[in-house]
Amino acid sequence: LDRGEYTKDTPRPRQSSSSIMPRPVGPFRLFLLAGVLGPASVAAFRLSTDGGCGICFRRPTVRFRSALPAGRYSGMMRTEAPPAEAPATAVDVGIIGAGPAGLALSHALIARGHTVRVFERRTSFRPVGAAVFMHPVALNALRDVSPELEERLRSVCTPIREISLTSIVDESMDVGTDRLDEATGVFGSPFVAVRFWDMLRALREGLPDDIFQFGHEMTSFEQLNGAVRLRFRTDGGDEADCTVGTLIDAGGIRSAARRQLVGDAPIPRLPPPPS
Repeated sequence: LDRGEYTKDTPRPRQSSSSIMPRPVGPFRLFLLAGVLGPASVAAFRLSTDGGCGICFRRPTVRFRSALPAGRYSGMMRTEAPPAEAPATAVDVGIIGAGPAGLALSHALIARGHTVRVFERRTSFRPVGAAVFMHPVALNALRDVSPELEERLRSVCTPIREISLTSIVDESMDVGTDRLDEATGVFGSPFVAVRFWDMLRALREGLPDDIFQFGHEMTSFEQLNGAVRLRFRTDGGDEADCTVGTLIDAGGIRSAARRQLVGDAPIPRLPPPPS
């Protein structure tokens, strides 16, 4: 939501593993996984000048030039004084949502040595959704995260070789192509279709059971000195909280972090790339 960048007057801080996400998962790939592979909303992230992807909550001493309306969120995105002492955290990264983006991110972060906890509002990992049509660039992005993970997902997908679009209200509309099987040579991966539940099972395989906390719906967050406190409503109606080093909200249209940041404002979009 915050496409922050260093201003020309801001000295570049030393990039440490505690303050930026691992470079191999670049900002474009992270955004692509969140926006194409599955419905997700990364709550607050920064696109830095070197292509690394950092989380705003982890840099309380850095000023960001925010894409959000000036003044409304400045207290949340930065603090003027250095933190006194960071509170103890349960894990390095708390991910909201056990959907495609949350599961793919879990693989990437764990493989790079980060501790992760995934909070999911559903009470269990169970069948959900229908079928999904995936563009080749989504598979390419997943391959950049983990070739093994991409191969596992491909094993439950059905390649699409032709497509036809017709209309029941406009008989003149009849378009399509039988050349989609050429996509691998053009894009590097095929067009595929996959049952959403099969996708989730493929992406969950290999993740430890103990990183998942089901029956936890995030209601709000609080930025601390070097950490984030998450508040939840459990499936039993109780309230719970957990302190993590970094928050990534992959909760899709139900994102509580986005609602807390921008309220009912339209979902911010990244500007189109320069022509």
